[in-house]
Amino acid sequence: MGKSLQILIGSESNELTNQIIEILKHGGFSISQTSAANLNKLSLALKEKQWDFIIADDDSPDLNGSNILKYLESHRVDSPIILISSNADDDTMVDFIKKGMCDVISKSNLKSLNTAVWREYNHKNTINERILFEREMRQSEQFLRDIFNTVQEGICVVDTSLNILRVNSWIKKTFDDKTIFSGQKCFFVFKNRQTQCESCPCVSTLKDGRTYQEIFKYSKSNGEIYWYDLTSYPLKNTHGKIIGVIQSVKDITKQKNAEDDIRELNEQLEKRVKLRTSQLEATNKELESFSYSVSHDLRAPLVRIDGFSQLLTDGYNDILDDEGKHFLNRIRSSVLNMSELIDNLLLLSRVTRSEMKITEINLSKIVQNIVEPMREASPKRNVELVIEKDVLARGDVRLLKLVLENLLNNAWKFTQHTENAKIEFGNLNNNKETIFFIKDNGAGFNNDYAERLFAPFQRLHSEKEFLGNGVGLATVKRIIMRHGGNVWAEGEINKGATFYFSLPEE
Repeated sequence: MGKSLQILIGSESNELTNQIIEILKHGGFSISQTSAANLNKLSLALKEKQWDFIIADDDSPDLNGSNILKYLESHRVDSPIILISSNADDDTMVDFIKKGMCDVISKSNLKSLNTAVWREYNHKNTINERILFEREMRQSEQFLRDIFNTVQEGICVVDTSLNILRVNSWIKKTFDDKTIFSGQKCFFVFKNRQTQCESCPCVSTLKDGRTYQEIFKYSKSNGEIYWYDLTSYPLKNTHGKIIGVIQSVKDITKQKNAEDDIRELNEQLEKRVKLRTSQLEATNKELESFSYSVSHDLRAPLVRIDGFSQLLTDGYNDILDDEGKHFLNRIRSSVLNMSELIDNLLLLSRVTRSEMKITEINLSKIVQNIVEPMREASPKRNVELVIEKDVLARGDVRLLKLVLENLLNNAWKFTQHTENAKIEFGNLNNNKETIFFIKDNGAGFNNDYAERLFAPFQRLHSEKEFLGNGVGLATVKRIIMRHGGNVWAEGEINKGATFYFSLPEE
């Protein structure tokens, strides 16, 4: 299918109109035409729509070239006009073209109309394409300009001499709206220098075409200090030659201030840690001194008391009456209790200071090794032991064994008056830590006082009911806390107790 044309033919001659249509069809056009026999009808047709071409017959009295030109003087016609004439000489043709006709065709050479239409058609398309291209370029340039000015970071373009060519709105607002940027040296505008920076990222980029970065400080006119992160990128022409640098500038003042605050806080924390460490070292030395005093100074009198009471028992047993013997037995029993208490206090002191060796431990095997001697020591007791198999943990094997011994001894002790006693050991799954438990159905305790259990010398049962000095659970708590875990208990009077302790997995 040929090119479609909307043609308005102004002629009184139907024969000429038909000839025009046939010539154009033969030339490859698909014609849609309207005929106007006089200037008035031609004018009405021009008002109805836009035409691709107007072809006028110079030999029609009302539509000759002179009348058409007069019409053009008072009316705007965007469509190209071709005049067909049988008597126009060369000068007249030239004059018509100068005054607005796109071409003048002689009737004797009417076939050349096709060439004239094609030439004008291609010219018109070229102009339209150029207009469309220029419009798209303007739109594209405006689009890029909008992006350039809307992006929330600074963009500065400099040439190879470090002269600023262009900056975006962010730069103008951030640094100073009144500053003249274009033509100024970048080091003068951004760093208030008269000479080039010693280590300039832009110069480095101009040398090798790579990207460089620096952080610089800028003092505003009001005295405020700001920090900026500048990155330089090479600007190249179509041949790949570096013709300048694009600088990307980001405000990192908040980040920089936060880093300074964190640095200052870390310094303060480091001082506090050093102070705390020195205090702990002093406390440990005091504890060592106390432990030595307990081991020697306090134990020595107990040994003498125990020795003399034993001599009284052995040497004067026949002389002492029953009440005297009772008093001696009370003295010796108190000495033993005091000695045990000293041992427990020393143990409590050691567990907070001893070095830990963290390894993977099978707690189930340790529990089994602890309860077997208990069974052997109390063969008449009927206690059901439920031990979960292969319960693993990471910790110091010596300290965790001490935890299990204390908890299992408690469970064994507090179930001694319980028929069908039962003691269980196992673990519970948790995302960040593993929770272990030892549960019994013995004497239990009032749950309102659960926190008191782990304080030294705190007891919820009388010594007549159950022997003990209240140091074992305090030892358990200190060991578990040294491992980074936690310990707690739940209980109900005469229904048993459950002791839990947690250990981190890593």
